[in-house]
Amino acid sequence: MRLGAHTHRWSVRSRVESSATIWSRGPEVSPPKPDPVSTIKLTADDLADIMDTAGMACTYWADEIEVDGDSVRVLDADGIDHDTDKTSIEKAFTLIAEGRIDLWGEIRRYVESAIAENDLSWIDSYAADALLQVSIFGEIVYG
Repeated sequence: MRLGAHTHRWSVRSRVESSATIWSRGPEVSPPKPDPVSTIKLTADDLADIMDTAGMACTYWADEIEVDGDSVRVLDADGIDHDTDKTSIEKAFTLIAEGRIDLWGEIRRYVESAIAENDLSWIDSYAADALLQVSIFGEIVYG
């Protein structure tokens, strides 16, 4: 398979094993609540960045993440392929921000802030993992 200009592939387990850096956002921040109808529009590079970030937290269920343009393929720990795409990740942002997904409140606040401020730097590895799971399964299955 020839990888295109926007194709990225990560081996999730090897990236985490080679990284010992732990990031902290600092003191608690209360982000503004997003307009319920607003959402986020991702570019192919945004999608690749989010999946790269997700790869740091999803090692307990995913072995490989491959991004090709607007498409994402995830190989889980059981050897099963899961496909998702940019539109599904955008929908996951909305579902999480609207409170329709049961998950830890801090992650929801990060997603709300990313939408409200149109700033993806709010998306840490746990939020990216949640976005990936919601886009594939419609809920948080692992974690």
